[in-house]
Amino acid sequence: MHISRAALAVAVSLAISLTLHGPAVANEGVATPPAELQQKADKGDPAAMRELGRFYEKAPQPANAAEAHKWYLKAAVAGDAEAQYYAGHDFLYRLERDNDEAIKWLEKAAAQGSAGAERLLGEAYLTGLAEVDKRRRFPYDLAKGKALLQRAAEKGDKQAQYILGYALYYGQFEKIQDETAAHKWLQLASAQGHPGAARILGEQYWFGSGVERDFAKSLVFYQRAAEAGDVLAQYQLGFAYVNGDPDGAGKDPAKAAKWFLAAARDGDVAKQESERFVERPETQSLFMEAIANSAWQLGRLYETGSGVEKDPARAALWYEQAALSQSREGAYYLAGAYERGEGVEKSPARAYFWYELARGNSHSFGTMEDLTGKIADAIARLEKQNTPAELADARERAALESHRRAQVAATEMLNKSDF
Repeated sequence: MHISRAALAVAVSLAISLTLHGPAVANEGVATPPAELQQKADKGDPAAMRELGRFYEKAPQPANAAEAHKWYLKAAVAGDAEAQYYAGHDFLYRLERDNDEAIKWLEKAAAQGSAGAERLLGEAYLTGLAEVDKRRRFPYDLAKGKALLQRAAEKGDKQAQYILGYALYYGQFEKIQDETAAHKWLQLASAQGHPGAARILGEQYWFGSGVERDFAKSLVFYQRAAEAGDVLAQYQLGFAYVNGDPDGAGKDPAKAAKWFLAAARDGDVAKQESERFVERPETQSLFMEAIANSAWQLGRLYETGSGVEKDPARAALWYEQAALSQSREGAYYLAGAYERGEGVEKSPARAYFWYELARGNSHSFGTMEDLTGKIADAIARLEKQNTPAELADARERAALESHRRAQVAATEMLNKSDF
């Protein structure tokens, strides 16, 4: 999009003012913008009105959101394409949902060549934004969504390139997968620094999906995404180093520990910008599972002294973190630690509790074995070592913990829904 000299001057003036003084605040309600910017906006300068909206959007006070939208609308009516994009975005995400208003302003911005507007409309038509607000579901139109995303992607919008590659790779367009076409768009997005695109490229090379299988290239792309903070890539990189390729080559437990630690200690689902567009519970679940399973994998490395100094106590701590995040493996291995007295005080009752919890835990992302039979055998074994009262207490505590988790999950679901 072409930026006029006048718009550039306004933006530079605002940037200098904010750098020197920060957002001025007259009171706790609404921030006070730079006088020159306000004067230009009051005179109807479209670029100034848009930048005034940006000023209010970036100011910390909640009351400024409405003020920002007011100025975006003024600039949008005056024909400013970037303001039209912001106004459309507001109607989708920041205000009471109004699909008609969102479409109106985003289409106006797209008609002026705004790749961002094309991408925003494209992803809305592709996903329906159902998880954002079930009462005002955006109309699905896969053909329109694909066309808009492609237009934005061809203009170099990296998020559009990623979404298009993601949708083609996972078959979101009429359930038709095109791994070769996906690879093209993911490469372009990755070249611009998109971590999610790099992660999927790593997956493509690891499994040979749409490309010739190449484990060395896979690790390069996984690492690129992992270094950018992508939790799934961090887990997958750790998994690759702990297990090696299908022939067992390339194992490096020390590197595995490094990446499992990065995911388990620093992983933050809310910061996974790569997947924000998808707006699906299962996507967030994958990130949560990657964090939990990185924790138990790290515990295994500490228990065995593989790639790190052997430390059973630290292993137990990581197992517990994983178990409390609903990892079946975490609960199973922690139960074993209590049964044997490794890293924790030996306790058949606590071992029984964690085995019971393992039986109910759901996350087994990336597991190499089915633990169902082993858990059942362990429970049967410990039933002979605990008194009836101890067994009843452990079952009750496990049931209460499972119930607590179910309540937390239900509360989170209600908070995300709007019915």
